[in-house]
Amino acid sequence: MEFYITGFKPFKGRPNNGSETLVNSLRACPGLGHVNFKVLDVAWESFDAFFRELEGVDLAGIIGFGEGKEPSIVIERVGHNLSSGIDEFGVSKEEEAINGEWAPTNASRIRIPPGGHLAVAESSDAGRFLCNYELFHINALDVATSAFIHLPVQQDMADDEYVALWQPTILEIVHHNFALAGKA
Repeated sequence: MEFYITGFKPFKGRPNNGSETLVNSLRACPGLGHVNFKVLDVAWESFDAFFRELEGVDLAGIIGFGEGKEPSIVIERVGHNLSSGIDEFGVSKEEEAINGEWAPTNASRIRIPPGGHLAVAESSDAGRFLCNYELFHINALDVATSAFIHLPVQQDMADDEYVALWQPTILEIVHHNFALAGKA
């Protein structure tokens, strides 16, 4: 069974993307040697190509990360069958159904560690851009864990400072969900 964690490269004109920073930091974490990591371009085709790579893979779970607007970690609970926006390569989608044969929404499958001590928010609206696009596709898979998590924008914060702020919470969530196979 395969586990994946994804992030996005920086948007044009920005030096970094916190999701890429976090994904790169997770690669070196003990206990995650069984997880595959992928950093995607901010492009519709980037995720389409990744999704094609997953065909035939025995998946157990995928957690995607992207930068959001909130100053905290936000777990997206619902993917919407709608895409809209212009990606970093100029490809535009205007209120298009992701798949006309699928339901209008689908739910994430992620467990929050018990105890209520994590400073995370939950949302039912990941927007209609690439984060939702990835979430909707992930949620359509037959996997135990499917989720997309928005992270605060990194902006000019140093990588090590950003990782120190957000990695402990993310590691707890990842270990709690990817331990399903007894490997985390």
